[in-house]
Amino acid sequence: MNGEDIQAQVDFYADAFEKAQARVGDGELASLIVQQIGKDLRTAQIQGASGKSSNSNGDVLATPKQLAYLKQLGVTVEEGISKKQASELIDEAVASA
Repeated sequence: MNGEDIQAQVDFYADAFEKAQARVGDGELASLIVQQIGKDLRTAQIQGASGKSSNSNGDVLATPKQLAYLKQLGVTVEEGISKKQASELIDEAVASA
């Protein structure tokens, strides 16, 4: 994360705190609300709320770590492979190495 990204996050949370404090009139409660917002955002990110968390078959997409490892192993993969397919390819590549 670079300095601009960090500053954008600081601005986001500071604005959220100001809005929450103005709405509820209590700094401590506003702080708790902002903490919950952060948790909700992380949960959504983990769950792949981008809408691209599954492929056309409804399978969960391979993780970035799986894709990076496959690349490191020299395995070329098509876009949109599932976690299961990636796992199988990793197992095959490691076994043949």
